[in-house]
Amino acid sequence: MFFDLFSKKDFCSICGREVAVKKLHPLDDGNICADCSSIIGLGERFDVKLTAEEYRSLASDRVQIVKLRIASFVSANPGIMLDEGETCFFISLADIGKEKKRSITVKKGNTTERTTEEYFEKYPCRLLVTGKRILAIADQNGFEIKLAKLSDIRFGQDRVTFYSGSKAYLVFFAKKQAEKLHTLWNLLGAAGAADIDISVEALDSEITLTSDVEAYKEK
Repeated sequence: MFFDLFSKKDFCSICGREVAVKKLHPLDDGNICADCSSIIGLGERFDVKLTAEEYRSLASDRVQIVKLRIASFVSANPGIMLDEGETCFFISLADIGKEKKRSITVKKGNTTERTTEEYFEKYPCRLLVTGKRILAIADQNGFEIKLAKLSDIRFGQDRVTFYSGSKAYLVFFAKKQAEKLHTLWNLLGAAGAADIDISVEALDSEITLTSDVEAYKEK
């Protein structure tokens, strides 16, 4: 019976996806999953009571906000040849980090001893994020990851680690740029959850309105 509680599934009233009951929260007239909840900025906060119709009304406004905010990231001149239909959302100077070990001398009281210290060698790069790939252009240790092959991404205050298969790619940023990439990633996640088209063609009208993004506030 205990396992039944975790294996039982029901449908989200908004997206129609079948989800484990423990990951659903009841609306006044159905259920809502965490992905749909995040589209209107609630994430996994389920203390706000809505009907499915009220949600759809808020979500419609939210879709416009998400598109406007993503459009504000679009780079008109990424400096590389993009594939047809590919959009560049992020460009930043950064450093690729490679973990190394070195032997150092440590003083302990009246004696010294040799020990091993871990550190990072850093290689300057220009990092780009498009709707299809993550690309680090560098003289050494550059890389390219197709988003379809990206298994995880973890953010730190001044660094981001991209995971693809068994490989991890560490990139150091200025703190402000790391925060900007984190914001973009959350927006792209919201767009994906809402099935929002973020191609250049779909964002074209919003790109011309990016100066109005801050004025377009959620209700």
